[in-house]
Amino acid sequence: MTDKLVSASLSAATQSSYNRMLSVYSNFCQKYFPGVNVLPSTHVMVAHFISHLFIQNYQPSTIASYISAISFMHKIKFLQDPTDTFFIKKMLKGTKQLRHSVDTRLPITYDILVKLVKALPKVIVGIYNQVLLKAMMSTAYFCFLRIGEIAVKTESEIYRVIQREDIKFERVNGHVSNMTITMKFYNHSNLQSRTLEISRHPENYLCPVKAIEEYLRLHNCPHGPLFRFKCGKPVSGFYFNSSLKSLLNFVGLDTYFYKGHSFRI
Repeated sequence: MTDKLVSASLSAATQSSYNRMLSVYSNFCQKYFPGVNVLPSTHVMVAHFISHLFIQNYQPSTIASYISAISFMHKIKFLQDPTDTFFIKKMLKGTKQLRHSVDTRLPITYDILVKLVKALPKVIVGIYNQVLLKAMMSTAYFCFLRIGEIAVKTESEIYRVIQREDIKFERVNGHVSNMTITMKFYNHSNLQSRTLEISRHPENYLCPVKAIEEYLRLHNCPHGPLFRFKCGKPVSGFYFNSSLKSLLNFVGLDTYFYKGHSFRI
């Protein structure tokens, strides 16, 4: 009955996960330290195991789960817990700091952006959405914008993205010469707006001014979020990121390294 009550303290899924993790730990010990006892274990062995998992690119939360499994198995058998030491706790903290400090994201270069834009007709359904995404990606690239500045996260934050009235065109002899974007909300703005000025370069395949002009010919609502679907709803960050992921996959780029923030790197 005692064992039954203790076993009931863990869900079936957790028990299964712990058993699998302990099997991985046992295999690690037998492979790299043959002859060493798996149970009871020592903090030295646990430290080696943490290092091994980290080198194998396990996430800090996953490593912590493995250590919890080792801890549970020792405690349930009334053995000294090798994970409950200052050294092990500091190692676990170190995995978080090192893993989070390594930015694996790569920049989207001009050549990559050309490939993404050329892939639009093959990946994205509808001319409107293709023109829309070309304008969004070109503007994000040349203006170093965050995705949250061109696509909404929630309906309550519609006002935080670039608005149609934030876009102004300057003309020379009746032709657009440049475009200005007034940024009202951005990181560290302190409620102070700033203005970006982009010259029009008609020879540039990815010219953001040309891309915005083409987009506005299809949808030119005078007020509200600049980038909208054909139905009038603002483009969401989810749609932009999922579309970008599909385009990246199509051109053969790893989405682990390339993300929305890659436009700013």
